[in-house]
Amino acid sequence: MGLFGISQGGWISYIVASRSQNVSFLILSGAPSVSVKEQIFDDRLLHFIQKNPSQKRIDEEIKRYRDCMP
Repeated sequence: MGLFGISQGGWISYIVASRSQNVSFLILSGAPSVSVKEQIFDDRLLHFIQKNPSQKRIDEEIKRYRDCMP
């Protein structure tokens, strides 16, 4: 059995495959190239930029995020 994942389905496919001995292969279309955390931050940052176009505020937000990273 194989799994087909599109976009964020790529992350889900990896999780399902790691928990099942029946999955032999994955087909990923437009699979994410960054972690879930990074993609969520990028999405939130885009919305932040739309509301706060000040480069200083954007830089502060990025620093705040990086300070929280392990």
